[in-house]
Amino acid sequence: MKTANSFILLLLFVLCSCSKSAYYLPEPTAIHTSPFGAEIKMKQIDGKVHQGELIAINDSIIVLLEQSMVSYSYSTYSVPIKNMKSFTLQYAKSPHYGWTIPVYSLASLATGVFAIFTLPFNLIVTISVTAGGANAYRYNDQNISLDYIKMFARFPQGIPPNIQLSSITRAPLHAMDK
Repeated sequence: MKTANSFILLLLFVLCSCSKSAYYLPEPTAIHTSPFGAEIKMKQIDGKVHQGELIAINDSIIVLLEQSMVSYSYSTYSVPIKNMKSFTLQYAKSPHYGWTIPVYSLASLATGVFAIFTLPFNLIVTISVTAGGANAYRYNDQNISLDYIKMFARFPQGIPPNIQLSSITRAPLHAMDK
């Protein structure tokens, strides 16, 4: 029974570590050349949650490109800063180390009797590394202010006057394949 519970727990950690980043987020080495904004998830005071590409920020609103869950189309959405409770921002794809959990667990079993000592140690280390990798390239309202997240927007200096909000579209799927 104990082994079955451990296996289920291990499987859950592996599955949780397989979360995908937004497809338009750049690889960490290409952050400085990405033409798109970071992925932002905002929670408003009234409990509404908005998630999408950060387009721009000014003194009173945050503009993001959000996908409609009804029509699956994309549209810009403005959230007044005064209504925002919290946010999480991801500006690059996180490394995925979920594969290390089962690999190092199996390697521990190869040590025979010493697996009693090495398996828990390897699980602690690999789960910690996997969790740390999942949080790489992320900020939240606890460790960065709104003034600084402007640099992660598609238009960090504000939306240019010649661009209409309705003309801003989602990055094509092949945009980041270069």
